[in-house]
Amino acid sequence: MPLLPADARRALVVFGAGGREFRVGDVLSTLPPDAVPAAQEQRTPDIETALAAFRYQRDLISAEECEAWLAQRGLAYEDLAESLARRIVGGAAPDADGAEIDALLGDGFDAQARELAAHAAVRCELGLDCMAPLPQAWPSWLTATSAWLEANTSPAARERTLSQHAAALTRLAFTLVEFDSPAAAREARMCAEHDGVSLAQLADEHGFPIHPFDALAETLAPAIAGALQHALPGQICLAALAGECTGLMQLHARQAPSLDDPQVAARIDALLRARMLDALVSRHVRWTWPLHPTG
Repeated sequence: MPLLPADARRALVVFGAGGREFRVGDVLSTLPPDAVPAAQEQRTPDIETALAAFRYQRDLISAEECEAWLAQRGLAYEDLAESLARRIVGGAAPDADGAEIDALLGDGFDAQARELAAHAAVRCELGLDCMAPLPQAWPSWLTATSAWLEANTSPAARERTLSQHAAALTRLAFTLVEFDSPAAAREARMCAEHDGVSLAQLADEHGFPIHPFDALAETLAPAIAGALQHALPGQICLAALAGECTGLMQLHARQAPSLDDPQVAARIDALLRARMLDALVSRHVRWTWPLHPTG
């Protein structure tokens, strides 16, 4: 049973800005529907494993730290266990209080608290009122933030950010073949390099999965991105994959990042948005409770 009834839990203060205390209810009222955790197919063997993963993600090493973290939110350890059980096992839909607890414990709550704080900080920066009721005022807050970001994001800032993140935003086109052991991958590499056998041929002959990629370096698994970082077109590289698999990759092309690439442009704008809003939040927002890390 929760430590606090629903009304008292919604009244807990998350942060302050512009002379207003923003509460759990304000965050929940602006939370997008897709941010609420839904029941899913079981990914973990049991609830204890899910609880351990939840605590590890939030750096709640001891049971006492976890209980204190939950108490800040008006919840007990049993509420967390029941919420994780609903997500993993599924079953009947939770009642209104259970659904609210699920939302409060989901990753989306902390993300939305940061988002709400960012919009409040923009209003403070512009000298606008933060007292309007939510969620009714939420659309106008979104509009004001978009206008402020557009007015304060210059072409020079975009080019500078592009230069700072050039390696991560380099586009790599390559073929990846998955082998079931390092030895099989090394043997295939020798065949490809010395006998001129293509990766597609090797994959077809031995039944190994083959995947074409055309992606930004930062979206790739670190082992793959690292192996291809200094490769030249045509070069074949090895990388350890998940489990016992080893990847054999042949780079076809490397394209320097450009703002003409929609994916790159969107990433640059996202980086600038985060940087600019983080600065305003640091200036105008006072957090009451700690959120779990974003990294």
